[in-house]
Amino acid sequence: MTRMAHPAQESTLGPWRISVHAGAFQLHHGPTALWTEAETELELSDGSVLRAPKKTLQGTTLILDFGNGRSVRHEFAADRGWLRVTTLLTNGSAHPLPLREVRI
Repeated sequence: MTRMAHPAQESTLGPWRISVHAGAFQLHHGPTALWTEAETELELSDGSVLRAPKKTLQGTTLILDFGNGRSVRHEFAADRGWLRVTTLLTNGSAHPLPLREVRI
């Protein structure tokens, strides 16, 4: 079976570069890599940890799809030389999501 390659997705905000390549999220400031293969994890109250199998970059918004209607959106914006990240967690399933922690 042949796997299809995921095209690299990239967005820039001044010196900041946000990218998803081969399913891995990366954040660079100029030539310096700050995060490589970064993850957002959802730790449930029973101690289990969910990781998003699908990551999509749409402009300056990173969408992490955890399946079953559950997603995390990180919206990036440049703010006086800093990178501002706004995070939204959505549970579109019919079942509650018993969260202990969201690790970004």
